[in-house]
Amino acid sequence: MGLRRAKSSTAGWTGRLVPVANRPRFELQRTVDALNGKLPRVQVNGPDDDLAQERRFKETPPLLRTLVQAWLLSGPDLVKFSFKHRKMWADVDRYWTSSTRLNPLRMVGAPGGGAAFFMNSIPEHDPHDEALRWFTELLFNPECSKIAGPCPRCGNYYICRSARNKVYCSRSCGTRTTALAATRRRRDEEHADKLLRAAKTAQAWTTDRTKKDWKPWVSDRYPDITLKFLTRAVNNGELTPPTKGKKP
Repeated sequence: MGLRRAKSSTAGWTGRLVPVANRPRFELQRTVDALNGKLPRVQVNGPDDDLAQERRFKETPPLLRTLVQAWLLSGPDLVKFSFKHRKMWADVDRYWTSSTRLNPLRMVGAPGGGAAFFMNSIPEHDPHDEALRWFTELLFNPECSKIAGPCPRCGNYYICRSARNKVYCSRSCGTRTTALAATRRRRDEEHADKLLRAAKTAQAWTTDRTKKDWKPWVSDRYPDITLKFLTRAVNNGELTPPTKGKKP
């Protein structure tokens, strides 16, 4: 399956595979669901089909994710993808050639008075071929550029519905991630402050006449600096145990 770049930079696609539904956004959502491990169940005819379906549910989503992630990282640019990932592209080419031979394409009417390709594809028994089937359907979807992911927080793929919706799958995931980052930053600052106070107070212990060990002595002055905290800080190399009479 040879590839050439479209001469016009505005040409997102020149034709597409039209599944039975012929609803691009609906079909794109089905692909997102497949990427997130929610493959549709189909009617099975016996134990062999049932076993094949269970294998698809388990093995196809990660295989599809590998293909889609490589494609997204290429731009997404199918020409760059085909050169950078030659093995993947060979698999796509092999699947496309064999599937169109077994299920010939038909030309059907499309909105706007033009035409599109139609092929009534069915789920494959082999999980890898099933991933390739989903991937080729995605490539022919005119809204394929709107797929995004994985979300840094939940790991799901999603449909990018706005310019703001480019990193997280939802406002909820974005808000929670921001909140977690703020909490982590506050904890890091509190940890650094404790270490600084512990180090200064431990140094003061070296010249004090107390017979107490330095850890209880420091903790008495700062109750939020516990013995456990001081022990962990020493074990992690964040704090050096002081020595009586030793000057800084």
